[in-house]
Amino acid sequence: PKAMPRLPEGILALLRRQTSIHKLLVEAYVEGSKNKLLQALLLDPTVHSYHNAVECLNEMCALQKDVLPRLEWT
Repeated sequence: PKAMPRLPEGILALLRRQTSIHKLLVEAYVEGSKNKLLQALLLDPTVHSYHNAVECLNEMCALQKDVLPRLEWT
């Protein structure tokens, strides 16, 4: 393997946030947790408010109810 220079801190911060979002999404699916799904949405830079995140979550769950596991507020 070839050694690579350390990534700039700004890039590392973006990667950490995306990693956290993906980890929460997997945990939400496995645990059936709407709370973890909401946390993932709130970390996403395209979601601008708690209200929008909850609205998005509820709409997504309604539209995808046939393919998502049962999600609870845990």
